[in-house]
Amino acid sequence: MPNPPNDVTIEITFGGYEPLFKMSAQHNALKQFSKADFDELLLRYSKNRDAQFFLQNFDERDIVMAELNVNSTAVWGISPPSQQQLIKDLMSDNRMTLKLSWSVSRTSNSPDVLATVGDEQPYNLEENDPIREQFAAMLNGSSEQSSVVVPNLFPKFIVVPSRGKASYIKTLNRDPKTGEVVFDNLTLSLRTGSFMNDTRESEWWEARENCSSSPFRGPPFPKDCTYMRMFTVNDKVFPPTLSLFSGYGIVGMYTTLVLLASRFIRGMVAGVSFHIMFDDMPYVDRVLQLCLDIYLVRESGELLLEEDLFAKLIFLYRSPETLIKWTRFPHTPGSP
Repeated sequence: MPNPPNDVTIEITFGGYEPLFKMSAQHNALKQFSKADFDELLLRYSKNRDAQFFLQNFDERDIVMAELNVNSTAVWGISPPSQQQLIKDLMSDNRMTLKLSWSVSRTSNSPDVLATVGDEQPYNLEENDPIREQFAAMLNGSSEQSSVVVPNLFPKFIVVPSRGKASYIKTLNRDPKTGEVVFDNLTLSLRTGSFMNDTRESEWWEARENCSSSPFRGPPFPKDCTYMRMFTVNDKVFPPTLSLFSGYGIVGMYTTLVLLASRFIRGMVAGVSFHIMFDDMPYVDRVLQLCLDIYLVRESGELLLEEDLFAKLIFLYRSPETLIKWTRFPHTPGSP
């Protein structure tokens, strides 16, 4: 059964510094694919055999579009000394990494399904990368640097498995023209403002997708760029009624099935060796005639004769060798 997410959260960080950006999508911001959207997606990747093979395991109920607000959900609470140190690190030759991480939460009715999974996409800032200078200038308050474009950072499609990482899907994150794995560029801007009549100003980050340069344009992708949009492809889960078996995994289900089948078969054949010689007699006419004679003498009142005939019947069932001789097919003239 489908298991759509109830929360999709992304976060952008600079190493060990205070996160730049954090935003979550919940409730109405999580939009399930329609049948028309799914058909458009199949049409888009109709020439990509790997994508077609991947999508055949899912349907429209398994794909959810998360719409994330472009403004961070929290103000940037970095202290002035830490901000100054961040500027120094950006201007130095120290290795730095800008990291975008995401986490997906969903309902879990089984210990085999993790409630939250996630992954991350790093962008390494090399020594002479101009993005370092642009970030440093923006943090210094330069009016000439109002935003920074970070290329190839935001994955469009991620797969949400039962366990493990919610990694990006290579086959769906390919440029239809070049065939290369590509992500959307993100434009990061540091905003300053206050709430209504509050004189205190706060800083927060804004992150936007560059839709104009994005390879993910046209149906089923929306035209506007008012939100950052991430598509989650979610693995199916067992219904709650089968969670008792699915919780132990494939090995547990296989073991349970083998034990039940072996117990059923054993019950069918248990003790068959003790009565098979009585159930599978090849010729029973002589034994049947003996039983009929016992009934006949009983009706006639010949009790002594009945006792003798009954003793003969008991002897037959106590002597397998004699019973085998009695139940052989009669020899007819001309038979070998």
